Amino acid sequence: AVRVGDAETDPAGVSESDVVVLGRDASARSAREIAACGSADAAAAASRRVAETWAAARAAAARQKAARAETAALVAALASAKEAAARAAADAAETRAKAGARVASKLADAEKRAAAAEAEAAAAEAAAATAPYVLTGAALGAGGLAAASDRVTVACIGVRNRGARLLKNLL
Repeated sequence: AVRVGDAETDPAGVSESDVVVLGRDASARSAREIAACGSADAAAAASRRVAETWAAARAAAARQKAARAETAALVAALASAKEAAARAAADAAETRAKAGARVASKLADAEKRAAAAEAEAAAAEAAAATAPYVLTGAALGAGGLAAASDRVTVACIGVRNRGARLLKNLL
C-alpha cells in the first residue's frame, strides 16, 4: 500500500483500492494519481503534490476558522457598541428631561421675582401718588403759618463728632 508522504513505497502492482491516503481531505483523484504511477519517483512526486494540496487545504481551513472567529468578535463588538449607543441615548434623554425641569423651575422663580418687583413698583407708584395727600397744609404754609421751607434756616444731615463741633461754632 502507498502512504502519502512515504517516499520508500513501491507502487508496482498496487491497485487503486490498495492505496491508503492519510488525512481526511484527500480527494479520490489524488489517490488514483498515486496508484497510477509506474515508478517510486513518480509516486513520491504525486505523494508530494497531494501533501502540498492537503497542507494548502489545512492552511485555508485555518484561515477560514480565523476569519469566522474574527467575524464573531466583530459581531460581538458591534452588539456592544449598539448597547452603548442605546444607553447613551437614554442618558441623553434623561439629562434633557432633568435640564428641562431645572429650566422650568428657574423660569418659575424668575416669574415670581418679576411679579414681586412689579408689586414693589406698584407700591412705590401708589406712595408717590398719595404723597401730596399725606403732607399737611401747615407744612406747606396753609392757614397763615410759615411754610416749612421758610422755617428751616440751617440743616445738617449725618453730623457726628467733628461735624457737631463745627456746627456749634457756626451757630
